[in-house]
Amino acid sequence: MGALFRFIAWVAANINRWGAAVARHYNRIVAWINANAKRVLAWINGGIAFGTILEWILRILGIG
Repeated sequence: MGALFRFIAWVAANINRWGAAVARHYNRIVAWINANAKRVLAWINGGIAFGTILEWILRILGIG
């Protein structure tokens, strides 16, 4: 679970890179990460970059 918390912290620190429109959805993004923790952990453990994972989540949520 440490990896999941590191990812959430990374998202919090870097959310503004994707612009203010995405930053407004931070709570929604984190809620999706928590609800799909096993999937996100599999991606992290698979060596997928945090930026790529966030891009996928934004597409899933219809934000990015």
